[in-house]
Amino acid sequence: LEGKYDKLKGVIVGGPGQTKNDFLALEALDYRIREKIIGTLDLSYTDESGIREIIQRSDDLLRSTELMREKQVISKFMTEVAKDGLSTYGQGDVEEALNKGQVSVLILSEGIAWRIIKVKCVNCGEEQLFTIKDPKQEFDENKVKCAKCSSPMEVVEESDYLDHLLENAHAGGTETAVISMDTEEGQQFYNSFCGIGAMLRYK
Repeated sequence: LEGKYDKLKGVIVGGPGQTKNDFLALEALDYRIREKIIGTLDLSYTDESGIREIIQRSDDLLRSTELMREKQVISKFMTEVAKDGLSTYGQGDVEEALNKGQVSVLILSEGIAWRIIKVKCVNCGEEQLFTIKDPKQEFDENKVKCAKCSSPMEVVEESDYLDHLLENAHAGGTETAVISMDTEEGQQFYNSFCGIGAMLRYK
């Protein structure tokens, strides 16, 4: 397992009655696994049925843990913003920082419902991206001309803005955090920063 501990997000220990607590008290688990334990669950079975049971009953515990992590991310981001530290926000600044490789953690709200339209010149092949922020807005390719040769452009791809930015971040090895709207912090992030922010490696 050497080298794999960093990829381990969390461990849930389940078992009937006192059994799971006795197991943890033995300290038989590697310390790198122990520090990833996020909770315990009381189970009715110890066989394969128990495995199915712990999977079914882990949702609430995992969700609670994920919300806690989201709050920590937002708290750290807000701290950096307040002291004008290693952070930035807003579509233009975040995209620029991402393209320059400055972003250590890309933070996006799941509330973003924008679209990305990619068009291509029918003559010279020049490509251009358009961000559509209004979900009701229709994109008319007939109103777009190529910046290089003024020829007509045609739509070649349409994608979700959130997915588009996440793909760019992952391609560059940048860590990402998608923030839900289920907490006060998540709603504040969306309302105050349009749901787009980043922690930076440097300025």
